[in-house]
Amino acid sequence: GRCMLPTSIHRLEREPIMASPSIRQVLLTAMSLLAASASSAQAASLKLPALDTAKLAIEDSQTEGKRGVPVRYGVEAEFKAVSPTAKDWEVLGDGRSRWVLDIQGQQASALELTVYGLRLPAGGELRLFAAGEKQASQVLTDGDNPPTGYFRSALIRGASARLEVVVPSDATAHTTLSLESVTQAYRDPFVALNQLKSGSCNIDTACSEGDPYRDQIRSVAHYTFVSGGSGY
Repeated sequence: GRCMLPTSIHRLEREPIMASPSIRQVLLTAMSLLAASASSAQAASLKLPALDTAKLAIEDSQTEGKRGVPVRYGVEAEFKAVSPTAKDWEVLGDGRSRWVLDIQGQQASALELTVYGLRLPAGGELRLFAAGEKQASQVLTDGDNPPTGYFRSALIRGASARLEVVVPSDATAHTTLSLESVTQAYRDPFVALNQLKSGSCNIDTACSEGDPYRDQIRSVAHYTFVSGGSGY
């Protein structure tokens, strides 16, 4: 009996020591899974409908170069407006909270976002990222709040984009915005324009017809607009 006692004690002492790394690993794995679950739950997702690029190309070939017809480059996607709710905000470690919306386009070369009711609180930012990019392509602060609440982004290259809103955690209730429209560009509008010798209402600046308009010619800019569900 005496020779068994040390063995039993030795076994009891070693088992917890051998089991503790396994328990620790299980706990760490569970915590990682919970953290990953909580993180992914914060990002909302919006999948846009597919584009029929073949049909669009046929339609464009029938109208391009016609007088009074602008160059179409995109189509508005139809979806229910998206806004952050109280449960959608992810609390960060610096006293701020973040709302994220991943936008997944289909067959698009770029996206344009239209937001209504935009109001960022002091210290708030709205950031737009191209897919896979870590640096925002466009950033708005509370100093950029539009008087009407209407904001339309520049073209974001790629078929997908990410919209992030970061504000002080105590100001989420005072942050408003509603993503109500996304234009899926199926071609570059500037490339499409350059492929035309001139638009239907243009005067060639190399011709004498442009002489009375030299001041205006030096100040020409290009803008895009949406009409009838299409981007021009």
